[in-house]
Amino acid sequence: MLRLLLPLLLSAATAPALASPQDQRPLATRVDEAVQRGVRRLMETQVLEGHWRHGGGARTGATALAAYALIKSGVDRQHIAVRRAMASLELAKPRQTYDAACLLLLLAAHGPIEHADRIQELARWLEDTQTNGVWGYPGGTPDLSNTQYAAMGLWAAERAGAEVSAGVWRELARALPRYHRRGAFGYHPGNESETMTTAGVACASLCLRYGGFAEKRKRTGNDRRLADMRDAGLAWLGARYTAERLRSGASLGYYLYGLERACAVADAREISGTDWYEVGAEYLLAMEAEEGDWKSLYGAPLGTSFALLFLRRATARRFVISGPTSTKKVKDLGPEAPWLVELASDHRRNLTASIAPRVKVTSEIAGSPAHALTDGDLRTAWEAKKDDDEPRVTLDFGRRVKADTIAVGHPYAPHETPGARGRALLVSISIDGGPPRLVPMRPESERRARIELPEPVDLRRIDLRFPKVIPSGNGERGLALGEVQVLLRAR
Repeated sequence: MLRLLLPLLLSAATAPALASPQDQRPLATRVDEAVQRGVRRLMETQVLEGHWRHGGGARTGATALAAYALIKSGVDRQHIAVRRAMASLELAKPRQTYDAACLLLLLAAHGPIEHADRIQELARWLEDTQTNGVWGYPGGTPDLSNTQYAAMGLWAAERAGAEVSAGVWRELARALPRYHRRGAFGYHPGNESETMTTAGVACASLCLRYGGFAEKRKRTGNDRRLADMRDAGLAWLGARYTAERLRSGASLGYYLYGLERACAVADAREISGTDWYEVGAEYLLAMEAEEGDWKSLYGAPLGTSFALLFLRRATARRFVISGPTSTKKVKDLGPEAPWLVELASDHRRNLTASIAPRVKVTSEIAGSPAHALTDGDLRTAWEAKKDDDEPRVTLDFGRRVKADTIAVGHPYAPHETPGARGRALLVSISIDGGPPRLVPMRPESERRARIELPEPVDLRRIDLRFPKVIPSGNGERGLALGEVQVLLRAR
């Protein structure tokens, strides 16, 4: 079903032919087309549960950054891809600096009034996790990379109307000189790099703006020190910023988005006389892969997100810099598929994956065990033996669990031959030995049987029977079932 919907999901981001090296069209036109292709690619790589995968699994920061890139690229907030992403992040409580900061960027862009309470909560968490003026990984040594994302997240919160203490910026201002030497900034004190110099420039600029410091002709104290570090950092970057050096660098998606942020908050139209946007945009256009992404710059989906955010100059409140910007809007809202949004929201609320109940089945085959029903992964499945005429499933939580919804799904296997395994069309669900409830299942792999109780109940055991099953096409495979989800939606 999702394969049938995908062309509709992507219809607003149709990909024109890639520009050739000899393409002499205006940069603005080529940027605009590249942005549309990047939008298409991000939508293609969004997984069924609504998030984007990074480092082998779901990550709040990666999903938030990708959704933020879509919005900044002109995708309407009501588009199905954005709605699915927001549903997947509905209950996210980040405990990593990057995750909290990227989520703040997204929430502020998506709806500062709608998300005001959550924005304030995340801003407070970042304030509370500041250590000696800077941020790091939980329990780790602080670094300027985590710090720049925390600063950008707090900046997004400020612009969204949240209260952020000026003391946070003053503490950061006192810490920045430790990371600065010879005009540049380093990940840790004592080293230097281009990526971290963009971070230091951005942080110094934000401290000047929000820390109660004044931009004066005759600066003194911290005001002067911050401005000098900012200006020296921009000059240091400008002396090294060439197309040749970009081609020989690493983590360039991260670096270019950092440069865009730094120049935007510093109101820098050029660095050392170089149009930084034009050089970076031409490089990104040359590095775009045939499928319309930039995963080589940092891995998917972050490489594509970084490229889009640079090309769209996402940080600038006003376009104070020279060069083009994509202005096209993705107006098509995608298919009418509210169940996709529901699925993304349910995935975050699923209790079975976190509680890991004991699962008992009448039979199973190698490679498709019973615990696949409760592992939180829609791609795994339990499969009964072909001669199991009355397959049954029991989930025993071992204690009382408060829930108000039970959802049962087919295996999600979009590349599997239709009819390869048996499928249930009717499910009988009994809670704690009570009377069974018969629930129909749709044949599509993404649709699920669902019981919504009028109010939460304390349950301990669920029994599933399957009175109506479509056997596999060749009769050689048994019934297969995907996730069994127990949810508490009233929270």
